[in-house]
Amino acid sequence: MLSFSKNSDRKVIQKTLLPIVIIEGERDPSIQIQHNVVYETISKAMVSTLANHNEMFLNGITNDIKEAF
Repeated sequence: MLSFSKNSDRKVIQKTLLPIVIIEGERDPSIQIQHNVVYETISKAMVSTLANHNEMFLNGITNDIKEAF
């Protein structure tokens, strides 16, 4: 009941959000959003790392071939 109060017009307003009740077997939607953000961040980092690593790898092979000839 402390989440609600009345304003000067005597209308009931909600001051704070009520807690989310999660039934056994359900997932908290806010946690799912956090997982998605973490997944996207890690994916971007991995793509960047692999792109840079592949460039270094190709440069190394190219230099080895040039040295061989």
